[in-house]
Order: sequence, then C-alpha cells, then structure tokens
Amino acid sequence: EKDEVLKNGKLNINDIIITTRGTLGNVVLYSCKVPFKNIRINSGMLIIRCDERKVDSKFLYYVLSSEIFYKKIYFLFTTFLLRRAGGIL
Repeated sequence: EKDEVLKNGKLNINDIIITTRGTLGNVVLYSCKVPFKNIRINSGMLIIRCDERKVDSKFLYYVLSSEIFYKKIYFLFTTFLLRRAGGIL
C-alpha cells in the first residue's frame, strides 16, 4: 500500500546508486543477486538508471567505481567547497 504511494526512489535491477552524504561517492550496482525486491533509497543517495540500449550499466558501474573517477570527483568537490568558502585556488 505505502509502496504504491511512494513513487520516487524505488530501485530497479541494474540501477546504480551513489552516496551524496556521509562517505561521498560510494557506488553500488543493484543486481538480481540482492535478495530483496522492494528497495528504496534515502535522500542522501542518487539513482543512475541506464538505457541499456545505449550504455551497459555494469560498464558504467565499473567506471564510476574506479579510483580515477573517485579522484576526479573528490578534486571537483573539494574545489567547489574551497571556492564556496572563499578559498584561493
């Protein structure tokens, strides 16, 4: 009943989830290996839902999970915070 009322934030198989609070940038792929079928995210997470005809979600998951991507996001995030705080770059 409540599941039908809450429309946003429900995961589909092959969705990619990224944390935006706490430990920034944790990446997870929701697959059929997860034993739960009705899962929702909270407001500190993002869902990336791929059009499988255009991009493979597993490939994108591996890219987003890579150390190179993490370092780039970390650099952009810290740069943004420094500029917002009035720091000099």
